[in-house]
Formats: sequence, C-alpha cells, structure tokens
Amino acid sequence: MEHVGSSLRLYLERFQDRLGAGNRRYIQTIIILVESFLQLLLGGKVIEFDDTSPVKGNDRMVKEKQFCDYSMAINDFLFSLDIDNINFVKLMEYIKESNIINK
Repeated sequence: MEHVGSSLRLYLERFQDRLGAGNRRYIQTIIILVESFLQLLLGGKVIEFDDTSPVKGNDRMVKEKQFCDYSMAINDFLFSLDIDNINFVKLMEYIKESNIINK
C-alpha cells in the first residue's frame, strides 16, 4: 500500500501537466484512499508520503493517532476516515477505463 501511494504521487507529479482535470482529480482521490487505508492498517498512524522519492523508512512522516477495536457500519467507517464523499462506483469505472493499474 505504501508503494502504491508513493507510485501514484510520482505519476501525478510527472504527468500533471499532461493530465486533464478529471484524471488529476481521480488520481488524487485514489491517493487519499490509499492514505486512509494505510492509516487504518497501521493502527491509527497518519502517513504523509514524500512526493519526490519512493517510500523508505525515513521518507514519510508518521503521526500517532488512537483507534479502538470495534465493528461499525460501512457508512460510519467511511465517515471516520473522512472518505464518505467519494463515489466508489465512478472511481472503479475510472480505474478500469484508464488502466491506471498498469501505468
């Protein structure tokens, strides 16, 4: 997940001038999702990627944040990560159509 986040940031930085506004927005949304999932998977640590180099131990800043272990509804989960406003159907269509996975 860390590699995906750093690769997407490098891709966005490299091709920002060539990408349309919609494509930039979708890539930024995917980056936000990756960071949110990493935050959850790393036990509440907030990850901020370095935009210029691949992820290494000292290339990211980690902030501690506490989470509790419990179950919740999907809407509560999305709201807790502040990703409740993302249209996942449109995002999946973009991922499939743009073939961003192979870039």
